[in-house]
Amino acid sequence: MIIISEDTDTDYNEAAAIHSEEPEFHVFEEDNVQVQGDKIETAQMENTSNKSARESCDNDKVDDDLYTALITKAPYVPGDVSPLVPLDEIPWIDKSLIEHSISFHKKHLTQLILANTAALMFGFAVKPNSTVILRTGKLHNPELSFHRYLSTIQRIGKFFLFTIDEAKAFKAFDTVRKMHALASKKKMESASPSSVTETLDLAQNWKKELAHAMQADLKHIDTSAAPKDILTWDPAVPVSQFDMVITQFGFIGTMWLFPRVFGIKDRYEEMKGVIHVWAIYGRLLGIKDEFSICIKPDAQLYDKLFQNIVVESLKTMDETVVTIQSAFMEAFTKRIPFMTYKSMLYTGLQELEGYEGDNLWNLMSYWDKISVKILQLWMWSMRKSSIVRFCMNISTAMWIQFQFWMHLPTSLWE
Repeated sequence: MIIISEDTDTDYNEAAAIHSEEPEFHVFEEDNVQVQGDKIETAQMENTSNKSARESCDNDKVDDDLYTALITKAPYVPGDVSPLVPLDEIPWIDKSLIEHSISFHKKHLTQLILANTAALMFGFAVKPNSTVILRTGKLHNPELSFHRYLSTIQRIGKFFLFTIDEAKAFKAFDTVRKMHALASKKKMESASPSSVTETLDLAQNWKKELAHAMQADLKHIDTSAAPKDILTWDPAVPVSQFDMVITQFGFIGTMWLFPRVFGIKDRYEEMKGVIHVWAIYGRLLGIKDEFSICIKPDAQLYDKLFQNIVVESLKTMDETVVTIQSAFMEAFTKRIPFMTYKSMLYTGLQELEGYEGDNLWNLMSYWDKISVKILQLWMWSMRKSSIVRFCMNISTAMWIQFQFWMHLPTSLWE
């Protein structure tokens, strides 16, 4: 999972110089596709009063065409081909949905932070996405990994989190695009993934045991349709459109796929704003509209991406993936003791149909197992009580603000 941030040792001026080169932008016509009716079985979660909104979100042909494009074309197209333009030049933008997203973030702040943390952790298993971080040679540093995480929150928080601030958003995304350009042009030339992997500390037995446990717990889940040829440490194009779309999916996929866990009764109605905002994020970061998965929400497409990309990547995770994930979670465990790496892995997969997790459970320590129960209780209490959720949101905002003060020269509301 590409984390929207910059390395601490990166020269911004050099990145700007790289980005200032004239890119060969691909000119294309926007697809004008009509979307009709969702066929996925979600009646038990959906509110029938919002039937018309749901009926605008499904078309089998769109799903098949877009999914095929994502696995056959997007991996070979650079991620920064769409020009950064003002919001008024994006034809499909709906500012009422931006306001809807702001309300959603205020209501579900803690749950969003937890969902996005889990998505980033699981996203590190998608090898082409993690290649960027792998080649920096610093993925083993938990504090640097946490700094990247805070930088991600800082950047996306400037845009449509609590207020609409187009100027700050434009500047933030311009910076991110320059960092991506530098990563793909300079760092990708510095070392191959295989040579970097050789320098990592992969010798600990627990890493191999954990990777084998994950493989064993997931092996019976069918991912035969997965595009295994593109799920590699050596992608054809670093920071491709595919990588950007998988990142986009990570920030909306967890809550969309498992709405019950987060107390969402009607995901089409409640999440329409946040999905639209991630369509805007994607466009500003360089995703072509023809590849964006958030312009027209599609339940079947999201299921395919999760099953064939995320689950397949988890089924084939190795010690390198464990190293990246554990470094990311180690920094959290120092600050939130009940958020351990293994407890997050186990809890995050509980809603996956057919997952039992016996092998992972047997590797967990006594504290890991207690942490699972605490996380489950935490999520249950926020689902059941709006008062608890409100208090947790206040606590989360204060915690993030404190971390910003400690690590970044900014505040959440600047």
